[in-house]
Amino acid sequence: MKNNLLIAIVFFFINNFFSYTQTANNLTEVKKKIHRIGIQYNPYIDENLFSESIGYNVFALRYGYLVYPGLSVGPEFSGYFGKAPYTKLHTFNYGCFCRYSFLSKKKIQPFIEISPYYSFFYQKVSSPNFNKAINDNYFSGYIAPGISGYFLQNKMSFDLFYKFSNRTFLNNKKQTITYRFNIHF
Repeated sequence: MKNNLLIAIVFFFINNFFSYTQTANNLTEVKKKIHRIGIQYNPYIDENLFSESIGYNVFALRYGYLVYPGLSVGPEFSGYFGKAPYTKLHTFNYGCFCRYSFLSKKKIQPFIEISPYYSFFYQKVSSPNFNKAINDNYFSGYIAPGISGYFLQNKMSFDLFYKFSNRTFLNNKKQTITYRFNIHF
């Protein structure tokens, strides 16, 4: 099943890449919006969402530059911070991304994205009888297929995607669903 999905994605990518033709007007129209700022900030949704003593907030900020119609690259800063009884922690990820969007002239665009990053984890546990700080730094990344919806004359978009990584995410799994709002200019 995974091989068939991979073959279908590769075939779709190659077909879209080599069959791309565009008039000069369309090329000018695409170049008008070559910058993208992506923003995500939300509480982590789990059974502790409404707890006052336990909570996590997820964030991401990125800048993307359209180097070729459908292909964008750029830096990204992301992570999460949170609290639990006697514990405060955060993870900061510094990295970059490369994204290819299929059907780049449509309002709904499937995409594939790759993002390597370097991660800094810090946790401080403080109780009346125990104090300890934990640090962990590591290199990781993710690959994510997803879909984007464009609105407001292509000035904004919403990404919904499924990340796969070699390290666990906040949900203690190596995959997660996430989203992002983007502003195009």
